[in-house]
Amino acid sequence: MTQNEPDGVLRTLIATVGPLAQAVGEAYVEQMAAWNGPEAAIAVVPVAQGESLDTTISQALTRISPPNLAAMLSAQGWALSSATDLSLILLMDVVPDAGETAVTLLAQTTAVIYRHLGIEAASLLIWLAGETAEMAGPELLSTCLSSPIHVTRGMVVWGLCNEAGLRLPDEAALCSLSSHLLWCLTVTPLRHLPEQAVVQNSQLSGGSPLFSLGLAGWQWSPAATQAAFARRWLDSVLAHWLSATPEITTSAEITAWLQSHALRPDDFAVFLLKEEERQPPPFPTEAWRMPWPWEIEAIVTETLFVASVDGENLVAYQEFACLRLAEPLQRATAALQKQAQMILDENPVGGISRACNWLHACLAEWDRLIEQLLDQEENLKENLAYLGSQHGQQEQQMKQWLAAWPPARWQSWLALTLRPWRWPALAWRYRQWQTNGPQLSRLLKRRSAIQRQLIINQTMRQALVELVQITRRLYSQVDEVGQMLQYLAAEMVSQQPVTSSVQAYELNRASPDTGPLVQLPVPEALYEQLVGSATAEAVMAANACGGLGQHVCLPDEKIGDALQRLAVQRLASVWQLTAVDALLSWKEDADQMQASWQEAWAAARPLWRVDETRLDEAARAQNGRITALCGAGAPALGQLLPELDEAMVYWESADREHFWVVRVRAGLG
Repeated sequence: MTQNEPDGVLRTLIATVGPLAQAVGEAYVEQMAAWNGPEAAIAVVPVAQGESLDTTISQALTRISPPNLAAMLSAQGWALSSATDLSLILLMDVVPDAGETAVTLLAQTTAVIYRHLGIEAASLLIWLAGETAEMAGPELLSTCLSSPIHVTRGMVVWGLCNEAGLRLPDEAALCSLSSHLLWCLTVTPLRHLPEQAVVQNSQLSGGSPLFSLGLAGWQWSPAATQAAFARRWLDSVLAHWLSATPEITTSAEITAWLQSHALRPDDFAVFLLKEEERQPPPFPTEAWRMPWPWEIEAIVTETLFVASVDGENLVAYQEFACLRLAEPLQRATAALQKQAQMILDENPVGGISRACNWLHACLAEWDRLIEQLLDQEENLKENLAYLGSQHGQQEQQMKQWLAAWPPARWQSWLALTLRPWRWPALAWRYRQWQTNGPQLSRLLKRRSAIQRQLIINQTMRQALVELVQITRRLYSQVDEVGQMLQYLAAEMVSQQPVTSSVQAYELNRASPDTGPLVQLPVPEALYEQLVGSATAEAVMAANACGGLGQHVCLPDEKIGDALQRLAVQRLASVWQLTAVDALLSWKEDADQMQASWQEAWAAARPLWRVDETRLDEAARAQNGRITALCGAGAPALGQLLPELDEAMVYWESADREHFWVVRVRAGLG
């Protein structure tokens, strides 16, 4: 049967009598604080025999009965089940005269409660049989029970030995287990278990309302699981970001990208020399067609002067071309950086590797273009050297001719009219001037054009060399982002605790620090249910952090903090899991599951020794056994457990971190 009971709490007054009971009360208070229990609604009052209870009980009742109690509990994450009900638990050591003391304390306490609050309290008496009670013998409890004790919720007894004769190591272990049992009977739906045990016991043979309880349970930590899953998520994200990609950027892709961004050498050439600077100067080629003889000296002088001025202009043009590189280089730098950032942002999975491959392909393309320009420059320089030698010869020859040519003065040419024997030689030389003069102009013009092309090529090569430096610097920046991510990954791996795998799931045994609870390791098998595709998670993480591209210009190690915050947010759904989910995460190992259940069921044997050999057949058959499972999703686990020869009840609980197994045996007296 399944009981769907919200985790509401009642006002509860716990009165402890005796050293062991007080130790249990103190442990319960500490547990209440450690587990964020409903302290506003529960009071633990140590009671000494013979002292007046009015003031102590009244103060405790006032503390747990403020008008805004429901709001106070709600602020702590709890709910008030009923504003008119109050539970009284009397926790007593089994000592001589304890029965009479219990009668007196119950009467006095219920009277104070009624007088102070005007309500009747539902009472539960819990007997603690420690080592003193054991030494006194089992008759001591019978003496206590012989007193006319009236309790509405029955009487519970537990001691150092369970019903199978297995013994707790000492009273400290009994104290720890009792504290956990007290927690179950006050702040979980298991608080209804005593009434159910009383009803079942009364149905057997009208037996007394005395029964015993045993407890075991599982506990898991959502916080530890979230931290472990967050580290696993971070490791996966960083591994995907840093993964190597088989994609290789081809030369054709780089060429297409350069063309689309106007970053080819020809595009650079547009910025280097203006249109008028590209044109060679107007050498006097046409002037040599039919010049007057006395004009030849002026034409030669003009040709050599234009060549001289052009040489000076070429030096200035080269300086202008270098200065004009700033704009295209700035544009190229921005385009390269934007492309690298886009590669990282478009698909961060393998983005570092992809961006580095792309930049490496750019470097290879720059090297190819530089080699191509060097070959062109070599050819241009060879042509220029050849033209230079030709120019030197022709210029020297013309200067020799010009030295023997009559001066441009009219007197000189008038005197030649009286010397006809010189006319044939002058006519022949004139024909040579008409032939060689235009050749010199064309040669100078061609040399000037080659010099301009050489300036353009050399400046383009300089631009490519600077682009190589820019690309290498950008490559280093991308690689630095990768190194930063590798450092973060290594740092997170060093912080990651060693966890057991699901296949080798070893449950930690209960210890004095955890009481009867078995600590569950991180349920690694549930990780895949909480996150999506690892690739999609890596893309989402990069987008949530603003993209990896932004770190190319300014690497920020705080991305690790941002990723950790994102991981915690991404895995916040861990808190929706339950201890049952953690147990079911390894349900494929049926043998391990059954073994763990049998271990927990055996550990939850009621804590009171019963000699079955002294019971008749009817008493053994009517033992009033109940096994109660309490936790979020308790029925889901119950479906996987083997059937038992005793009643099974399930209680749903809002507590996701614990799963309780409580066994009841009634008919003890």
